[in-house]
Amino acid sequence: MVSRLRDGRAQAQVELARTMKSSPDTQLINAAIDGDTAAIEQLLLRYHPSVLRFAREFCATPEDVEDAVQETLWIASQQIGTLRVASAFGSWLFKIVRHQCFRLLKLTRQTDLNVWCEIQTATNQAIQRKLREPCPDAD
Repeated sequence: MVSRLRDGRAQAQVELARTMKSSPDTQLINAAIDGDTAAIEQLLLRYHPSVLRFAREFCATPEDVEDAVQETLWIASQQIGTLRVASAFGSWLFKIVRHQCFRLLKLTRQTDLNVWCEIQTATNQAIQRKLREPCPDAD
């Protein structure tokens, strides 16, 4: 499974590197950094498939993949003006999606732990009730 994750990540990064080498992307990224909303929209549409593939490698559920991608694209659209160098766009974008995936994994694990604790508590309470019940008379 680990090698599959590495292969998927490597494939997404190679694809990203190819995409970043094209001059129109650099121009588009610079326009987006300068606040051009059409450029931001076009850029996010262009990178959506790569972000989606990357999120599928890290997220536990399809719902988490959707949430991570949506959050990533929203954050990128809001924060692209903070990007200093156009060539850093790909690593910046994938850092955002990775962070979102890990955040969702942490929430999932915490939720799973909470459910397990609730089940344990309910089980312990049921055992305690049974122990308090009088023993049936042996005839």
